[in-house]
Amino acid sequence: MVKKHCPKCGNYSYSSNEHGKWLCPTCGENLTSYHAMPLDERDREGAKLPRWSNLTLVKR
Repeated sequence: MVKKHCPKCGNYSYSSNEHGKWLCPTCGENLTSYHAMPLDERDREGAKLPRWSNLTLVKR
């Protein structure tokens, strides 16, 4: 998974795919041209995953 930071609202957006059109789920800003960042360890532990996410990340 990867994340992008929205410069308009300041929130992070998460995805399993960094390709294609990417809109901020909070404010609708087009993040397609912004660089996607890999999740850091805190993200992988679920500390920063958004509440609407139903993903289960497994630590290996």
